[in-house]
Amino acid sequence: MKKAVANLTRSFDLLARVLMLGIMLLVVGNVIFRFFGRPFDGSYEWVGFLMGTALGLALGYSALQEGHVSINLLTGRFTGRLGQGLHLLGKLLCLAFLFLVARMLFLYGNRMLASGHVGMNTGVPLYYFAYIIAAGFMIYCLVLLYQLLESAGKLVKR
Repeated sequence: MKKAVANLTRSFDLLARVLMLGIMLLVVGNVIFRFFGRPFDGSYEWVGFLMGTALGLALGYSALQEGHVSINLLTGRFTGRLGQGLHLLGKLLCLAFLFLVARMLFLYGNRMLASGHVGMNTGVPLYYFAYIIAAGFMIYCLVLLYQLLESAGKLVKR
């Protein structure tokens, strides 16, 4: 399971990196073309769309690499089974919250699709971005589920 989750998060992270490169090229190109009086229309909007998408796609890989901020204020005070149990409970609550976020993003995408929401300047349908970000959160949930099962296995072994 670890290998499958790692490969999936790596591929989503690679896509996020490509999007970040695209954002960089868009901004630099816009600055250069603005000098010649021909700026890109909707570049600010595209940067926002792509940035949100890139962040959503990179969340799972960051969690797998444990690159997020972790505050062990409560679990750090307890050692042994109690500390691991609290750590497990924290991961479970985080998993439930992130699953709820992913579900709400998916439902939000459905509402945008039904109502025909598009970007103000670009006219791009916005539901695509909501679905992609929801998929990124689902991958994050998979990573947390894997870590939760791994932590539970360590707790049972003790």
